[in-house]
Amino acid sequence: MIVARPLTIAEIFDRTVTLAVRRWRPIVLLALLSAIPSVLARAASHGQDPTGAALVVYLVCSAVVGVFIYPAFIHIFADEAEPRSVADVLSRAARDFWRSLLANLLIGTAIFVPILLLIFAVAVGYLFAHLPDAIVVGVVLGLPTLAALPMVFAILAIVYPMLILERTGPWGTLRNARRRAGRGGYVRTWLLGAAMVVAVETPAIAISIALDQVAKVLGGLWWLALPGMFVALMITTAVGSGLSTIAAIDYRLRAEGTDLQAALEMPVPA
Repeated sequence: MIVARPLTIAEIFDRTVTLAVRRWRPIVLLALLSAIPSVLARAASHGQDPTGAALVVYLVCSAVVGVFIYPAFIHIFADEAEPRSVADVLSRAARDFWRSLLANLLIGTAIFVPILLLIFAVAVGYLFAHLPDAIVVGVVLGLPTLAALPMVFAILAIVYPMLILERTGPWGTLRNARRRAGRGGYVRTWLLGAAMVVAVETPAIAISIALDQVAKVLGGLWWLALPGMFVALMITTAVGSGLSTIAAIDYRLRAEGTDLQAALEMPVPA
């Protein structure tokens, strides 16, 4: 079994890396496919981050590609055996197209709505009370948001694999993810989210900043920085989806174990 017992946070990372090494062929091929929008976008902007129309096209293309690629990564990390071919795992992912699209919309909304509300609150504070009160509003609302971010990130990270693997509805999946996170311990969920943010998002952001600087230095030879872009995508897509999938399976195992323990402890009717 991929996960036979509840795992520690370190074991979730270890299991993800182990599976990534064992199943590197389909993972690398899928990562190459997922890199196509980024490569085209940077080609259109000569190695810099895309802006304007190029940015819109990039975001749309990335969303479309991600709807197919992310479920494929989930199946690679969740299946007991390595898939026969990339075509096989992509065909399975295609059957999850609408479910994957729904997961993208659900997670995107859950992430961006609080951020937009925070920006709106700060803007209102600035317009009606000028800069000092806007800073106070930003601090009062921003600090709790940042404090809750790792836990929210962890819960949303396991929603996508749950939606694909368990084939439940969006709201039921979100409710189950929150419930399982609570049963697994909110402190543990916060620590897992913080570890995932540091391991996945921080290196990707650092690589992206470095690529911009390299592109400026190289000028017309910006394409020499493409391997770094591929590494960043490997981290965010392959490793990120692997961690989310293993964590989702782990949380399901923990929840089912809790349910079984509760059933065993129920008094036997007379």
